[in-house]
Amino acid sequence: MSTNPESKLNLTQNAITVLKRRYLKKNDEGKVTETPEDMFRRVARNIARADKYYDPSANLKEIEEKFYKMMANLEFLPNSPTLMNAGRNLQQLSACFVIPVEDSIESIFEAIKNTALIHQSGGGTGFSFSRIRPKNDIVMSTKGVASGPISFMKVFNTTTETIKQGGTRRGANMGILRVDHPEIVEFISCKKQEGEMNNFNISVAITDKFMEAVKKDEEYDLINPRTGQPVKKLKAKEVFDLITEFAWQNGEPGIVFIDKINKDNPTPMLGDIESTNPCGEQPLLAYESCLAAETRIVTNNGLETVESLYDRQNKGEEIIIATNLNGIKNNIIFRPARVIKTGIKKVIRLTLTNGQSIRLTADHKVMTDKGWKEAGKVTNNDKVMVQTEKAGELYFNSSEEEEKLYQMFGWFTGGGWFTKTCGLTFGSEDKLAFDTLVPVWKKFTDCDNKVKEQKNFVRCISTYKKSAIENLKKFGFKEGKGSQKRIPSTLYTVPKQLQIAYLQGLFSADGSKTTVKSQVSLSSASLELLRDIQLILLNLGIRSNIKYYEVRSRGRAQGQLRINGENYIKFLDIVGFKLTPYKDEKCNLYEQKRIYHNKPFINIHSIKEDGETVVYDLNEPVTNSLIAEGIIVHNCNLASINLANIVARDASGKSKINYKKLRELIHNGVHFLDNVIDMNNYPLKRIEEMTKGNRKIGLGVMGFSDMLIQLGIAYNSEKAIETAEEIMKFIDTEAKKASMKLAEKRGNFPNYLGSIYDRPNCSSMRNATVTTIAPTGSISIIGGCSSGIEPLFAICYVRNILDNDKLVEVNSLFKEIAERRGFYSPELMRTIAEKGSIQDITDIPEDIRKVFVIAHDIAPEWHIKMQAAFQKYTANAVSKTINFPGYATKEEVKKAYLLAYEKGCKGLTVYRDGSRNVQVLSMKMSSKKEETTIEERNDKKMEMSLAKDQKLYKLQPRPRPIMTKGATIKMLTGCGALYITINEDQNGLCEVFAHMGKSGGCAASQAEVTGRLISLALRAGVDTKSIIKQIRGIRCPSPCWDRGNMTLSCSDAIGKAIESYLEMNGTDQKIDKKEITSVNLTGVCPECPECGNLVEFVEGCVVCRSCGYSQCG
Repeated sequence: MSTNPESKLNLTQNAITVLKRRYLKKNDEGKVTETPEDMFRRVARNIARADKYYDPSANLKEIEEKFYKMMANLEFLPNSPTLMNAGRNLQQLSACFVIPVEDSIESIFEAIKNTALIHQSGGGTGFSFSRIRPKNDIVMSTKGVASGPISFMKVFNTTTETIKQGGTRRGANMGILRVDHPEIVEFISCKKQEGEMNNFNISVAITDKFMEAVKKDEEYDLINPRTGQPVKKLKAKEVFDLITEFAWQNGEPGIVFIDKINKDNPTPMLGDIESTNPCGEQPLLAYESCLAAETRIVTNNGLETVESLYDRQNKGEEIIIATNLNGIKNNIIFRPARVIKTGIKKVIRLTLTNGQSIRLTADHKVMTDKGWKEAGKVTNNDKVMVQTEKAGELYFNSSEEEEKLYQMFGWFTGGGWFTKTCGLTFGSEDKLAFDTLVPVWKKFTDCDNKVKEQKNFVRCISTYKKSAIENLKKFGFKEGKGSQKRIPSTLYTVPKQLQIAYLQGLFSADGSKTTVKSQVSLSSASLELLRDIQLILLNLGIRSNIKYYEVRSRGRAQGQLRINGENYIKFLDIVGFKLTPYKDEKCNLYEQKRIYHNKPFINIHSIKEDGETVVYDLNEPVTNSLIAEGIIVHNCNLASINLANIVARDASGKSKINYKKLRELIHNGVHFLDNVIDMNNYPLKRIEEMTKGNRKIGLGVMGFSDMLIQLGIAYNSEKAIETAEEIMKFIDTEAKKASMKLAEKRGNFPNYLGSIYDRPNCSSMRNATVTTIAPTGSISIIGGCSSGIEPLFAICYVRNILDNDKLVEVNSLFKEIAERRGFYSPELMRTIAEKGSIQDITDIPEDIRKVFVIAHDIAPEWHIKMQAAFQKYTANAVSKTINFPGYATKEEVKKAYLLAYEKGCKGLTVYRDGSRNVQVLSMKMSSKKEETTIEERNDKKMEMSLAKDQKLYKLQPRPRPIMTKGATIKMLTGCGALYITINEDQNGLCEVFAHMGKSGGCAASQAEVTGRLISLALRAGVDTKSIIKQIRGIRCPSPCWDRGNMTLSCSDAIGKAIESYLEMNGTDQKIDKKEITSVNLTGVCPECPECGNLVEFVEGCVVCRSCGYSQCG
């Protein structure tokens, strides 16, 4: 690497160019006002300041110097936002975020707003659109039909196009859809047309279940996310083939193995990972939300607290919960779920007008009549969905003895007491209850006390026997006054027939039937008891309302649970007053039409803050919902170590990895990245909370290919795979050690409890993740090394410079070895630039050819093996592109996907040469240009200068004839279809019209003006061959393949059309191909739209190594 005269640092010219264009500070006039040294110093000083938060006596100068040296030496470079913004007004140091998109208009446009804010501040966004219902699905609130996820993706795409990012990076999005979504086929093909969804990278979230179906050639279910129900079956193999087809055509969609990603999720208690950042290497969680520990969840066992579910899960038991998002016509469905403990948080109490209540965090979503809404944002104008049906079957074969026991428990709750003694009371009309329950009581309490009869004919039986009291407590009863009564805790999980028996005893003892209307009521001084009963009734499919008065006329609080209307009939059918016939007789006086239908939504009564408590969340992946208290609710900072700079020579001159130096860089890098989290200015408060809660960092690598070359190891060899595993294992191990060391001083990441690190043999961890192989396009240019873990894309390539001259740039390592070994020559470098690969150039020694392999020399399986080797010791995903030659088949792409799954990769990006509107990397320079010396170029410039002093004849075009004849030829271009009309008169060609298939825009106007100027030249007598020579071979950023040939631009298309017209009419005006810039299909990629030089397709993105342009932002 040569030292650049513009900097004291060892920077290449390309690095200087990129820094000036994109990183260094500029004044209002756009003039650069800092040097690269200043930039690294600015960043080091700013990031070091975070140490003061943890140690007021920290030596910031020493820490700053440590950070500065590893950046200035190009051994460690943070992500672009940190280099750009640290120590400046924006101070946004992280690049990419995942935004949740729920199935409601409010959520979708809230996500769009947040996307705009993030892009405006220089970030990128990832989304999972899997929760949005498919198009033409019903929208209950409007009785209309849904638009579907693809239509909303277009809105996100337009937003990104519209927002100009603050600073130096443009917007980029990752859109993900689960493979079992009903619109998966449309999603796979949504980028079929070049230019569609141009602000999105798209990937299909593929499940293990789907991959098994592919292997077995079976069908799989498409699931409507609104209902959680299968709506259609598809052949898995056919869908997989479709993914392969479009990946082969244009490189998208990519694939994300979502189950593999979640298997390694470090904080599973916060929920499943649904999406990644735009480049795909950083799986991220969306916003978190939680329920209070005492919240009762409807499960296959009954009503269990979320805390007890968490305990059962930790014992290895499967958790099955009820979901009820199917509206009024469908029963409840039970599905597997995972419980997540999220720590102590502030909660609110949401109370409905019917008395139902739930404690949850303000950001936890509830289902409303307007869709999912955060609990803290609902208002009195909203209605909340409650459980619409019974959960499970009502009856089973219980014994009469068991039923009588629970009837006695119900009577004990309503007509008994439990203080220092315990007992039952019976009124004068309660003969059946007395005769039925007293024997049960005596057997349960193991005592034969006499029944006491009072003057008002009230009879009671009691005991103070210790064993009796212990038996009651065993069943979940607690001592207390009437206002403290609750149902026994065991009742929630007993079979429903025993719950019904309990309610029969309770309502027979304390229930009443009004004489005015069809209503049953239950009175109690305990509001919590009434809510307990309401929840049990609701799980049986019986709705009720609670009215509670804090102060009555006698000075005591009193509440009443009321069952009326449709639910009155349900109550009589299922529960009734079985032990008090006189109450049943009152009910028979009032007939009621038996309509059991319940409206699914209840009005909101109040929302109040309700302190702090331990909270949990549940993850149910199909409907993403659960029933809690009878209410339907919802369940990175990057940097890279430059491996090219950690190779040292031992005493014998042999190259080896300097692990001592690498260890130091790892520990300093973890320190640096943890500081970045605290110094970052986050675009959204909730992103800040999540980021600081997990403190994820992603320490990765770049320059891996350069390192292998220095070690004399071929990229496509088992030794390279072994080296990859060895070095990444070392980085992962040391990064975790560094994080643990930081945790001892600064504490664990806040979401540590319940994470994968919350185990006996790991007492501390500062960061939930520590390693990521991220794209390094721009920073690898600054570091003067190869990108990430990619192989070399080219050894030599042609670069455009001033005056349209072309300069051959040579890989610095190759040039150094070629000069040292004596086979370097300009002619050889031009040959390599033409061919791309050196494998067939025998003038180069065999051992050099073996080591200097480029991406297209390497078989796809070696690319995948390398990705899997790094993935093995990387917490997040690995950013890498699998390059295929243009002649690769769809079957080869398919095999690559299957191999990636088998090898444990978390995703895959493929690129086949020529599969996009592309331009060659290795260009043949004009033969005349190649032989032109500097003296000849100077002579030509002198001739041009002399010509300016001469009076030249000014050509005048002849008038356009009244009548012409000709033809219209359709040509495909990167901007769309171009219709070229070529006309002639008796003197030959006279005019050309070029009309774009779409009106307006720069491309259409430039095509029109080109046609006009050509027409003028033709009528002025300019040789047609000369015109074709001038316009053929002109390139634009969006070339196109048309009928097997590459069309480089609209101008190139017009030249080809004129040539075709002349051939068609028998006029020999064909141009010698040597006179036109030609293509070489050994390596194809887009031309940089900013500087005109050629770019590389690496790490899933298009990157220009001349100016730093990145298609991904």
